[in-house]
Amino acid sequence: MHIDDGAVRITVDVPKRVSWDQTKLAAIAQRIAAAGEKVEDFIDVDYAVSESRFNNWPPSLREQFASARTVKPGKPTFRLTTISED
Repeated sequence: MHIDDGAVRITVDVPKRVSWDQTKLAAIAQRIAAAGEKVEDFIDVDYAVSESRFNNWPPSLREQFASARTVKPGKPTFRLTTISED
């Protein structure tokens, strides 16, 4: 999508973002395992800790998880504004 404003063109790209119902996936994973199959052959399993939980833990617990934690830069955002000359 393009938005033209005078000499400025803003192009917006909204990529598809898929989410999965975690409760339903867990139930499916249990059925796969019960059937004797390897869950990892069908489902990617990721472990995650929310940053707010991590920050609220006591230091001794945070130290245990610190080596598994990687901080990456987030997606940048850009904003166009006009600067008024007074």
